[in-house]
Amino acid sequence: MILEKLGKELIFLDGGMGTLLQDRGLAAGELPELWNLTKPEAVIDIQRGYFEAGSDIVLTNTFGANRVKFSDDSESLKAIIKAAVDNARKAAALGITDGRSYAVALDMGPTGKLLRPLGDLSFDEAYEAFKEAAILGEEAGADLIQIETMSDTYELKAAVLAAKENTSLPVFATVIYDEKGKLLTGGDIPSVTALLEGLRVDAIGMNCGLGPEQMIPLVQELRRYTSLPIIVKPNAGLPIQRDGRTCYDVIPEKFAAVMDFVSIGRLYGKAGSSLMIVMPAVRFRSRIAFAELNAAEPPPSTRKISSVSLWKSTVVSSTGTKFSGPTPQTGQTSMEESKIAPQTRHLTSFLGPFAFGLR
Repeated sequence: MILEKLGKELIFLDGGMGTLLQDRGLAAGELPELWNLTKPEAVIDIQRGYFEAGSDIVLTNTFGANRVKFSDDSESLKAIIKAAVDNARKAAALGITDGRSYAVALDMGPTGKLLRPLGDLSFDEAYEAFKEAAILGEEAGADLIQIETMSDTYELKAAVLAAKENTSLPVFATVIYDEKGKLLTGGDIPSVTALLEGLRVDAIGMNCGLGPEQMIPLVQELRRYTSLPIIVKPNAGLPIQRDGRTCYDVIPEKFAAVMDFVSIGRLYGKAGSSLMIVMPAVRFRSRIAFAELNAAEPPPSTRKISSVSLWKSTVVSSTGTKFSGPTPQTGQTSMEESKIAPQTRHLTSFLGPFAFGLR
């Protein structure tokens, strides 16, 4: 299975979905998730192209498929998510001709709302929305859950807890940093890493927001703090507007050349636009770079780093125990009901802004 290769070799993800649906006629304000049912051939064609280009993991067309963000009553979330997983399976059957293993990832994006106290959405409401989507994804047959494009550690924690506590699927998580390595709500790379490692995600990284060149120093910093597989999914440069459309200014050859640096990570994809024309070059170049790097510097199995992490900052030491947490909270289920790190909920209640996890 493809997940057995996690952390051992490069695994290639897919590219954007929304921009390619726009190329096929998705109108402004139209919900892309509905196309799983109304125009499945378009979704399957995009995903088939990714598999043909060499993607090992392809995400479902479910980025906004949660009860908070999905605003259409004509179709149920269950029907949307089931069709999305089925479409990805059909795409794999059409696009994979070499017999390689693959995985379908349930794509879980943010709710589109800020959590309290910055916004009006409660932690419990966010948790329940992600819980529903995660359960439906597992029931539909997804191989893993990809939580992506998160910009707030509090919402990120709600999504990860919902996925880990209510499914048996591996969980990947990526966030969107600015060029200074900060989230929209202020979290930095050490604090996000401490949080996600404490919650036992299976892979960690970043997507969207920046081009490959801008992500290089951020990935290098992330590698200092984690021994988990690293996900790197940049845009093809920074977005620009042309004739009312969002475009990206990095050509495939340049993207492939810059992405040689991905050898310091473990998973690779491209957000925002099509990956299909750039994938073959990236696969060839990156596998060589990956082999050369690992020969000189084998990836670490552990990082002997402990950190006390608040919402926006982190104190790091070389040994000991790790604490992390985005904002004060009490959690929404008891220790006995939690499937991950029971001490997380206990110390969240006791210490306020901290959550607790052991290496």
